[in-house]
Amino acid sequence: DTLRARQETSDQEKRRLTTELSQLKQQLADAEKAKREDEKLAQNQIAELEAHLAESTQQTAALQADLAATQEEVEYLAGEVAEARQAAQEQKVQFDEQLKKAKKAAAAAAAASTEESKKPSRTASTTPVHKHQTPT
Repeated sequence: DTLRARQETSDQEKRRLTTELSQLKQQLADAEKAKREDEKLAQNQIAELEAHLAESTQQTAALQADLAATQEEVEYLAGEVAEARQAAQEQKVQFDEQLKKAKKAAAAAAAASTEESKKPSRTASTTPVHKHQTPT
């Protein structure tokens, strides 16, 4: 009777341990499956990040090229502006010189006109004498 009770206890312990072993094997399989899925997910995330990095690097290179072109254009335009300023300054100097000459000529003409009006008339005519006319 005791042997039978021991055998039954032993069989129960064996079933319990077999069930526990089976559960542990299933947990291990589930854990390995989850690990593979996590690794696959991590690899996908790494690939996405690498693709994003490559795209960002390409965009950065394009922006740097655009910046360099813009800087070249700004330098070119600055040169054009400097040339235009220089030309405008030269034109202003020429204009000022011409204005001075015109003022001097106008003053000389006014002085000559005043001198001419002070001289006594050579003829009795009231017609003014012009250089291209002969006196009447």
